[in-house]
Amino acid sequence: MSDARELEILARIADALERIAPPPAKAADLGDAEGFVWNAQAGQVDPVRKINRVDISLLKGVGPQLDQLRENTDRSGQERQGSLGRSRCSGAFQRVLFEKTAY
Repeated sequence: MSDARELEILARIADALERIAPPPAKAADLGDAEGFVWNAQAGQVDPVRKINRVDISLLKGVGPQLDQLRENTDRSGQERQGSLGRSRCSGAFQRVLFEKTAY
């Protein structure tokens, strides 16, 4: 088989693969919503337009879990602080946890 024929066949295969491949996922705009949920089928995060909230002070018996959440959030913020600065999500999360919580 000649090189030209092989290149033609490879080009046809590449074209066919591009036609059946899903379009690339668009990057989520994290300023688009307050919350997101992972969509495993699409392989992306989808915005949550309306978040139903319960004031954290109304939750009972969650002290140890809340402490762990605070530690994880703080550690995450510290890890990102290097080159990226504190993430908007982690900072907002900390404000909610530290300023509004008394259990």
